[in-house]
Amino acid sequence: MSNSSPSFWANLYERWASLRVQALLFTILPLAIMLALAVGAVFYAYQQVAEGLALSRDQELARVSAERLSENMAGFVRVLTTISNLDIVRSGDPTLQKNALTQARDLLIDFDGGVIVLNADGIVTVTEPYRPDLLGQDFSSRSYFQSTRALRSFTFSDIIQEPGSGEDIIVVAVPII
Repeated sequence: MSNSSPSFWANLYERWASLRVQALLFTILPLAIMLALAVGAVFYAYQQVAEGLALSRDQELARVSAERLSENMAGFVRVLTTISNLDIVRSGDPTLQKNALTQARDLLIDFDGGVIVLNADGIVTVTEPYRPDLLGQDFSSRSYFQSTRALRSFTFSDIIQEPGSGEDIIVVAVPII
């Protein structure tokens, strides 16, 4: 057995040392390395393109969503401005203002938090739907009231918690001039 062992290794060495094996080895090995590098480069490029497309899609989705939100908010402002320009609303009489809001109930359906009318001092005088818990409350310290009063134009609040329910809301404030 010991005699066959050296001849086995010698035989193996002769095979690896043969020109045919070396030619195959020096041809296949560089090709395999180049193939692995090419596959890696293609994978990296594909990943970069996929990330770019996903980012582009997300940006377009954000733009479309912002545009829709802007259109919705502009619609809210139009409805409230139209109602605030009515003579019976500008009269300052809470009874007349309540009647105007009741008559415009179909226009106010999208205002899921309702509509609140404040007097010039920021005190709640009318709510639609009726919210007795809010009547008489002082909202004069709220930033949206102060901005609307100073600018004499509509104002949007930041996201705030609604008094009473604690739900997150955005206030659309329109002056009654």
